[in-house]
Amino acid sequence: MDLVNYILTVCATATAVAIIVDNHKQFFQLTSFAIVLGFLVSGLYFCFLVVVATIAQTCSALGVHPQAFPPIAFSQQWINTTKIAFYHPTSPSMTFVMILSPTILASILRYQKHYYNEAHKTATLEILAAELAIQPFQKVVNRNTLELTKTRTCLSCPLCQQPFERPQTLTPCGHTFDLLCLQKHLRNSPPSLFDVQNNLVRLPSRQKLCPSCRVPTMAEPAPAWFVKCLVDTAAPPNTKIVPMHEGDDEDGDDTFRVDPWIGIYKEKPVSYAFIRRVAGFFRRGQIRGQ
Repeated sequence: MDLVNYILTVCATATAVAIIVDNHKQFFQLTSFAIVLGFLVSGLYFCFLVVVATIAQTCSALGVHPQAFPPIAFSQQWINTTKIAFYHPTSPSMTFVMILSPTILASILRYQKHYYNEAHKTATLEILAAELAIQPFQKVVNRNTLELTKTRTCLSCPLCQQPFERPQTLTPCGHTFDLLCLQKHLRNSPPSLFDVQNNLVRLPSRQKLCPSCRVPTMAEPAPAWFVKCLVDTAAPPNTKIVPMHEGDDEDGDDTFRVDPWIGIYKEKPVSYAFIRRVAGFFRRGQIRGQ
């Protein structure tokens, strides 16, 4: 028993030393060999004790002790030895288990740490390689993003500082403004010196000046379709695209959908029914005068 105890203790101690000292490949191999050897010696030893104890108990129960079987004293000694091997705290099995249990736990923790470090190192290298691979493309993306930001800034209405929704270009200066902003500006702008000198009161007959350069306009603003296309193309994702012509006039007249400058650059057209009504009124007045 002392020999077996010594062998198992050496195996467990070698395992602990191999794990605690370092975690290289040769030490893992030494650890595995020591554990297997310890379990093998312990298993063979216990099997031998069980077989001998079983034979001794059988001979004692039958009261037969041939020369080929152990005598009673020898059988009783092996029975006691088996009990000690299984239940005594100083038995080889208990010694091996007491030393090997924390050793196995330390081995698991060491292997887990080693595996984590290797995985982390591999992942870090892969991330660095991926960043180096996409670095040229990232430069292109950053440059295009900067250009797109500048383009969005240029495609903003000078009056409201918001991206164009329905851009309109004035002539002859060529400045572009949003439709609603330009309508509001022209309706609320004070009369010019030309309007005062010529007693021009109604808005369609008054002079219209560009909000930026104050140059008189020569005609109605024209829709800037190219600017509208650029705005819609450079718009951020999930942005609602506003059509160039949207909605009716407040009084229900569909003419606003076709010409948004009625009442600003031109008078609102008179309906045919109104003309007939006025003509009938004058006709009746002439008949009564006769």
